[in-house]
Amino acid sequence: MQQAIDTMRATAARLLANPVVPRLEAAPLPAPDWERVRELAASRSVVVVTPDRSSPERQALWERLAIQLGGTWHPALSYLQHYNVTCRGRCDTNLLTVVIGEPGVNALLDQLNAEQRLFNPYPLEPTRATVGFRDAREGEGALLTIAGIGELATDRAVEEVIGQYGTAASRAAVIVSAYPWGDRMPYAWSGQKEHAGAFRTTAWRNGHAEFLLLLRTGAAIDQVTLDAPSGADVRVVPFRFESRSAGERRVVALHDAALPAVPEALATGSLHALWMSLPVAADTPPGMRRETARLAWQGGERELVLETEVLPVTLPDRRALGFYPMGFDAESLRQYFGWDQETYLARLPGLLRQLAPFGNTTYNLDVGGLRVEVDEAGQVTIDDAAFRRELEAVRAAGCIDLLMVDSFNHLWHKEAMQKLSRIHKLADDFEAWERVIPALRQTFRNLDLEDNLVCRHGDEIPDYEGWIGRAELYKRCGVRMSVAINGYGVFNKHLAVGTMGFWIPLYNFYLNRWGRPIPDDDFECFSKNFRDARKAAREPIWPYVCGPGPYAWSPRPRSQARFLMLDTFMKGGDGLSYYGGMVWSHALDPAFRKSERADLFDTDATFTTLFYPDPATGDILPSLRAGAFRLGLEDATAVQAVRARAAAAGKADAVERELEAAYATLTMDAGEEAFDAFRRLLARLWLELER
Repeated sequence: MQQAIDTMRATAARLLANPVVPRLEAAPLPAPDWERVRELAASRSVVVVTPDRSSPERQALWERLAIQLGGTWHPALSYLQHYNVTCRGRCDTNLLTVVIGEPGVNALLDQLNAEQRLFNPYPLEPTRATVGFRDAREGEGALLTIAGIGELATDRAVEEVIGQYGTAASRAAVIVSAYPWGDRMPYAWSGQKEHAGAFRTTAWRNGHAEFLLLLRTGAAIDQVTLDAPSGADVRVVPFRFESRSAGERRVVALHDAALPAVPEALATGSLHALWMSLPVAADTPPGMRRETARLAWQGGERELVLETEVLPVTLPDRRALGFYPMGFDAESLRQYFGWDQETYLARLPGLLRQLAPFGNTTYNLDVGGLRVEVDEAGQVTIDDAAFRRELEAVRAAGCIDLLMVDSFNHLWHKEAMQKLSRIHKLADDFEAWERVIPALRQTFRNLDLEDNLVCRHGDEIPDYEGWIGRAELYKRCGVRMSVAINGYGVFNKHLAVGTMGFWIPLYNFYLNRWGRPIPDDDFECFSKNFRDARKAAREPIWPYVCGPGPYAWSPRPRSQARFLMLDTFMKGGDGLSYYGGMVWSHALDPAFRKSERADLFDTDATFTTLFYPDPATGDILPSLRAGAFRLGLEDATAVQAVRARAAAAGKADAVERELEAAYATLTMDAGEEAFDAFRRLLARLWLELER
């Protein structure tokens, strides 16, 4: 027995000294062609993928290598999501990917070994390391590997690569690159290559010329100023890639909130988006417009040439669609800014004006401001003092066309209803409501809201059996009934005809079924025939989107926001409802939404946040995604203008055929060049109709 124990102990000691690594037959990469590596490093971004944990000395070595190649370094585990999900298990075609480490400590190296057997750890010699290179190929970017048996061997190989590569890539104090509106949130390695020439965009008359750039600093700079063209709205997004609360270094930026000022100082390696929105007057002559902006800092400056192709279509002041970024209401504002009611009412008009340039036309009033009162004789009156004050604040903004309230459910089983039932010996609350309805209708008439106020009763109901009873009561109070409808609520929508006065169907069931076309008479989904019948009844249709389909959050390109707005208009929608506009509390677990405030700048809250609260000023900050929505809204309005001109010229049918054919070329993920081509077609049609 003792001999067996001694044998086991000896075997364990050998394993601890020299761990077993599974044997595999390697197909090692060839040695690097350094001239080709230099060429790739000059033309593409470089990311060095490293082990997740190591000493400060090793991290400094990785930083030296990244600087030598003109790139950045990133831990493997967080990079794997980009590699496996975004790039589907292939090296990013836009990158030179450099993988460093030893078997078992770099997850990407292990995955590459398992899939492609690039590095054989045997024989287990502590000083052995290999450097391999695979050039870019169809659908996959270039790969450089530096792998060793132990840290000492790998580090020596990294030092040799630094020496063999030659002179380090020069890093300018400021690198300015183009950042297309259709792109995703930036990666930690974005913005490493200087843009050559002018920055170009297209714009409509009475619209905006939107310029979006990336600023990456190769050194710390201060006394930063930007002299932009007259009238420009300048905003800056300070991208962050480290979450304090999660303690992680991220591949994708945490937020895209656009601040209204350029920082006076920028740290080494920081990444910012520079957004310059230039208004284009209605009388601007069509053609190329050239302007300049001057970015300056202590010891340097850059002239930024901005070229706008001004297209001939003049947009009407009233845009083609309404827009409702859900979640903007008294509860959110008071919770996140800590305001009392008086401060909220004083600030509200200004906040609404801040949202108006991005298409917002809607506000959700606090229905709790309406109270039913019953005197001793059983007469009903409505205390609307609080509701009236909020309504006056909204109207003072001068930019809201559509007012909504949540359900009147808060009035059921209240003391006033019980008093009514007791005095009049009523059977139930439904009978009590019969006495409340005339008073509420008169209140809305006095407030000039009768039959114009939208009441959203419930949310994503599965069936209408329970909904219709109360909805019919509420409708008689002088409101248009509505509810966001999904799933069986869409399939049973016919039951709501006659009660529903404002339709909010899920986008994925509106003239399609999860992206697939449906027949015009499709009974289950919201078909063309059903849409036309609702329009004939003058019932507005505002599809809503929540997650699936085009949705503007961090994993998806901003082109989806632009497409969503334009597609809603092309499908005959009157407006767009967008879950996640300012549903700030939904960034938290439901248990904490009423009591806590999410740090929307330290977590990826883009699923619930299209506009951000600025805690320093109490203002609302637009995201870059909000800018993409505005591009789509202006495109939709241009289509509306062309259609109106075609109808006046008696050429509506012919023009519509061209519009539909051109529009069919656009998709959710279309690049900026595709949207520009669509814009130029609209411009051509506009000029042809002018003759």
